[in-house]
Amino acid sequence: MEITIVLIAHIFSCLWIAVGTLEDGWVNNFLIEQHLSTGDFTIDKLFVAKEIYINAFYWVLTTITTVGYGDINGNTTPELIFCMGVEFVGLTLFSFLTGTISVMFSGN
Repeated sequence: MEITIVLIAHIFSCLWIAVGTLEDGWVNNFLIEQHLSTGDFTIDKLFVAKEIYINAFYWVLTTITTVGYGDINGNTTPELIFCMGVEFVGLTLFSFLTGTISVMFSGN
């Protein structure tokens, strides 16, 4: 089960990055906020890619676990639609886990 959750989080992270590169999405805003889009080619592109992926993975985990700190959010229509989909998956996963735990403790 844990591997499945990590795999789902990885896939959603990759999709969140893809959606965030459309229009003027969160990836562009993140690069500007972190001063990584200055056009300076001395910045390691692998470092930038890792920073974007880590932030995307963080966003997915906080959204799926229904914590949702709100420090990374969707601004464009495709991002908002994707956010709603991930929130629905998180709600479904949370409900499934809650039901499984209650059945375990009820002894049925």
